[in-house]
Amino acid sequence: MAPLTPVLSSELKCMTELKIDELKRMQRSYEQRKAELLVAVEDAGHAAKDQRARVSTLLSGIKKLDPSSENDDDLTNMSRWLDQAGYDRSISTAKLTSFEKTLRLKLDCQSRRLELADLHAQLLEEWIQQTVSSGNPLSTKVDKLVLDQEDEFEVVEEGQIPQLREKFESIAFTPLEVNAEDIDRHLSKFFPGDKGTKALEELRENVKEYGDDALDGMKIFTDETLQYCIQDLLQNELLSDEKKATLQGYQQSPVVLREIASTLNMKFSDIRNWAWRSPDKGLRVEARQNSDGIYCMTAEEDLLETLFLQGIAVSWSIVIKGCLKEFIRKEERVWKRTDRPSFVEMDKRDYYLQTKFLQEFFLSQLPERPTRLYGKQRWNENVAPTIKNPKETQALLIRQLTTEMQIRQALDGEVAIVKADVESFATSLPHSTILSVLKFLGVPEDWLVFFKKFLEAPLNMGPVIRGTADQVRIRKRGVPVGHGFEKFFGEAVLFFMDLAVHQDAGMLLYRLRDEAWLCGKPEKCAKAWETMFELSMALGLNFSVRKSGSASLGNGDFSGLLPTGELTIGFLSFDKNSGKWVIDQSKVDTHIRQLRKQLSPCTSILSWIHTWNTSVGQFASHLFGQPANCLGKEHLDSLLAVYGRIERSIFGSSNDTVDNLTSYIKNLLTTRFGACDVPDAFIFMPEKFGGLGVLNPFTTLALSHNVSEKPEKAMQDFLKEEREAYDKAKERFDSLDHQGRLRKLEAIYLDKDTARTMFTDGDIDTFMSFEEFTRWRESTPHLVCLYNVYDDLNMVPEDDAEPSREVNSDLRRLNRIQAGFGYWQLSSEDRWVVQLYSEELFERYGGLSLVDKNWLPLQALKILRGEQDDDDDDNVSIYSESE
Repeated sequence: MAPLTPVLSSELKCMTELKIDELKRMQRSYEQRKAELLVAVEDAGHAAKDQRARVSTLLSGIKKLDPSSENDDDLTNMSRWLDQAGYDRSISTAKLTSFEKTLRLKLDCQSRRLELADLHAQLLEEWIQQTVSSGNPLSTKVDKLVLDQEDEFEVVEEGQIPQLREKFESIAFTPLEVNAEDIDRHLSKFFPGDKGTKALEELRENVKEYGDDALDGMKIFTDETLQYCIQDLLQNELLSDEKKATLQGYQQSPVVLREIASTLNMKFSDIRNWAWRSPDKGLRVEARQNSDGIYCMTAEEDLLETLFLQGIAVSWSIVIKGCLKEFIRKEERVWKRTDRPSFVEMDKRDYYLQTKFLQEFFLSQLPERPTRLYGKQRWNENVAPTIKNPKETQALLIRQLTTEMQIRQALDGEVAIVKADVESFATSLPHSTILSVLKFLGVPEDWLVFFKKFLEAPLNMGPVIRGTADQVRIRKRGVPVGHGFEKFFGEAVLFFMDLAVHQDAGMLLYRLRDEAWLCGKPEKCAKAWETMFELSMALGLNFSVRKSGSASLGNGDFSGLLPTGELTIGFLSFDKNSGKWVIDQSKVDTHIRQLRKQLSPCTSILSWIHTWNTSVGQFASHLFGQPANCLGKEHLDSLLAVYGRIERSIFGSSNDTVDNLTSYIKNLLTTRFGACDVPDAFIFMPEKFGGLGVLNPFTTLALSHNVSEKPEKAMQDFLKEEREAYDKAKERFDSLDHQGRLRKLEAIYLDKDTARTMFTDGDIDTFMSFEEFTRWRESTPHLVCLYNVYDDLNMVPEDDAEPSREVNSDLRRLNRIQAGFGYWQLSSEDRWVVQLYSEELFERYGGLSLVDKNWLPLQALKILRGEQDDDDDDNVSIYSESE
């Protein structure tokens, strides 16, 4: 499934074409005036028989060609030196020759910039033309032969649609009624005693207050919320291309957005009377592919209805996440901290890991807003919602699990890792479970009525199979896959899975939607799994036998207490023999086929680059795992090998000149536009510098070349240092006599009664055991800090290229024109690329920038790249030295 090609509005398309025409006119004019200047320079030299006159004529001509060069310090200085040469014969001929050479280079640099700007324009014209008419794919003949073979693979998958429909119908239209009273009793167990009851009442009050306020005239569709909803929907792989194109058109018109927001707020004011439109026709159900090539059943809502429901789902998601996050932050009565030596001592490990859990994993599927700084808890509707990127969360989870596993195994001698995956979660989630949970949380009755009407959508199953008559049936189970309400309902229900595991087993449940992970002592994992299984039965959920699994490292046998399947995350499989993650090469094969399918339909170079960057160029850390210290050098070598294989598979050709990314793009530029002298820098430099911004995953991997050779050494060193610290502390203690120990005791405990309670046996002369010394190593500051080891194992090392003095100087110049060009303000990858191509850039273009920002239609480029519109074009500005 290739990324959608955005469509320009007719007005913006017209303005873009005018700007391109003006650029071409400007280039022709510059080259004509440049030729005339060079003739005038030669004439001046012959007439005066004076090299200084020739250089002066050249200098003044350059200033006329480019008025902004008046601000060029080099030219200002040279003008003064030429004045000196008029009366000072010590300014030699050689020096004047050097001046002339510098000036001619400046002329040529400007020509090269204009040439690249013209190439940019041609590339953009090609992309715009692609959006209005189909063109010839860029794929080579070899590519096409391979793709023809792969079409069989796609047909086989499509042939399974009748079975997919049959399975969907067997679930979606068969209600699963769970006992609401049983759910209420089960969930109430998590709030024991008077303190727990009070905590639950406060949570319900916060939820109910928002629900009542929303029904009491609240306008939930602000500009920020609507923009977020549109952007979120554009990321939905199952939304039709036609609707995405319409949404992109909305984004280009602030007037249209304001009118839509007004209409949706008007519609929301009558929310109590909302109902599905045309229930007799039903929502058209189709089977659509996601980016992994998997078919999913999806129901098509009216676009205005889609935005309306999305906005409500987003608003409720923000509220429920905010309430629950605040709830577990302050409610130690319910969300208990791990064991610790005393209340007043800082629980360091829990402090770090709990905070990371709240920030990165807790209800990560839901958006959130910052709260206002005054009064009761309220969300600032004037700030756009934010949400964690699920790919980044999964990449972090791989590191988190691996780090936890290595620490636990080193400390306890054994560790278990468990994956639990709910079977057909979105499709099978019982409506009665959703409504019971929301009622338990304090959602008002009017909202429960609305949610029930949404859940019981009329679905027209006819369109799934072509030629089948309309078949409208009322949905009785499940929620639409990928819908905003799927996230809201699903996270609200599964929050209680997080809470149950934390209360009953004292563990954190790392969850990505319905995929949950545990890592820790095997007996605690077994207890957590038992708790999860018990709660799932009460909620009407089933864990997938095929997708759930576990591994236990160490001497204990917990095979009968944990799920027995294999452990996989992304393209990684857990090798139970070696205790390491390995890349599943069969999944890589499928991935390569999918990548080639995404690239093959591209009919313009910029659309190919856009597709490359989104599907290949960005290192897929969520699929392969980042090159982190916990995964080690062996994993990094595997990543390099896999991406080498991907590159060979995509660019492999009988033509030896096209066997890598650089030569492939250069060949396209030559074939399509006759551009034969394109520098490598133009291909890879970031767009803000005037390059094409082609991403290279090998750059990301190169930055982590110094990843840990042996991850296990970190814990080995920790345990050794811990033992040494104990021995030194014991040695110091033993060196004191009895009176010295008494004085030390009195200095620490001013109250002698307190001291006596600390040493019930009266023995103050025997140093603590090693077991007592290390008892709280995971929960308090320690002579040898365990968190430092955790932090080091979890780290993705980055070894930046050292910036040269010339690069730093030119970046400072660009940063003076506009902020954002400081060396450390660039990403690690961009810093690497800038330094890599800096020599070529200074030689051919006189600086790090390739194209003047004013020469290009930046707004069109932003939209075609799928970037959200804003009023600040300068954020993506492209600079030239003349600025």
